[in-house]
Order: sequence, then structure tokens, then C-alpha cells
Amino acid sequence: MAAVDLVAAIVAGVLWFLAGFFVLVVLALCTPLRLSASAYGIDISEAEGIWPDGFRWRLRMAWLLGLLQLDARQDMGEPVRRRVTLFGIPVRTAPKVSSEKRSARIGVAGGAGEKKGSGGRKSQKVGSRRLAPHEIRSLLGEAGWFLRRLRRAARVHAAGDLVYGFSDPAVTGWCEGLRHTLNLPRQLRLTPSFEEGRLQGWLDVQLTVYPITYVWVVT
Repeated sequence: MAAVDLVAAIVAGVLWFLAGFFVLVVLALCTPLRLSASAYGIDISEAEGIWPDGFRWRLRMAWLLGLLQLDARQDMGEPVRRRVTLFGIPVRTAPKVSSEKRSARIGVAGGAGEKKGSGGRKSQKVGSRRLAPHEIRSLLGEAGWFLRRLRRAARVHAAGDLVYGFSDPAVTGWCEGLRHTLNLPRQLRLTPSFEEGRLQGWLDVQLTVYPITYVWVVT
């Protein structure tokens, strides 16, 4: 009997632990997640490149009633500054590798690859395939369906003034058709450009969502 009672106590303890863990997960998923992202000085084009002077961005997140917070920002020419706090205690994050060190690592890896290739092994280059027009149209249709369901499940406030365009004017036209089906906020102004691929302007987005609603959105 003692062995049976011990096994029953262990099973009951495991079940209580799993039940408590499940309740905590559900409570966490029912806690609102607040996100805010902003970007100013955006000026990207196929002809002039990216990251012009004056570009800056910021990302903030708060979850579990503010017990978990993230604040990241970057100004042009400066490293990314980020701060993560859990229960008010700062959490150290891994240092970001600078672009110079990343380029050096890539150069070393490339040199090693060339040495291996000199021994008789031919390097294989993976080619990229552009999407066909009907594939892009299908993807945009699925994206519109998902974004409409996502907006119903979240509170979104967006403001900005953006000029956007793609290399293919047809894709820009399809995006315009998709934009008119989403009923975007009036404070967000989007102007299409059919001349070249570009993105110019500023954007400020605030999002409040209950993570448990994503179960309904995805399914």
C-alpha cells in the first residue's frame, strides 16, 4: 500500500504542476501585448540606395502588465541601443556584431571556401527565381485575408506619410488594390509610385493585441 500511495502522490503532484503551468500560460496569453514602432527619415530607392542621413527608428514592447519590457532604438550612424527589463530588473543581451567584424568574418569564410574549391571541388551557386505574376497575385490575396483578420483581432493605430513602389509596376497596382480593401486609418497616407522601387517618408504604428487571439487568427 505504501508504494501505491507514493505513486498516486507523485502522479497527483505532476498533474497539479501541469494544471498550474497551463493556467499560467493561459493567463499570460490573455494579458495584452503592447507594441509601438516608429521610423523617420525613410528614403530608399533603387537608384540612390538605402540608409540616408536623418534615418532613425524606435521599437517598444510591454507585456505581462509591464513586467517584461523592451526598448530599442537607433539613429543614423550610431549603434543600436536596446534595454530589456524583466520584473524591473535589466536583462543583459548579447552584444551586436558590428558590420566591420561581420564583413571580416564573411571574407575569411569566403577565402576558406576558395581554398577548398582549389582542390578540385566545384562551388555550387544557388540561383534565385522570381515569382510569376499569378503567384504574386495569389500571395497578395492571402496576405489581405490574413491582415483583415489580424486587424479585427487587434487594436491598431497607424499614422504616417509613405511613398512606395516596386520594380514591377503591376505589383504596385496589386498592392494598391489590396490597400483599398483593408480600410486603413485615415492618419496613414500611402502614395504609390509606378516609376521605380522606392520607399520614402515616415511611419508610426501602435498595436495592442491579446496573444490568445492569434490562435483564432492562425487557425
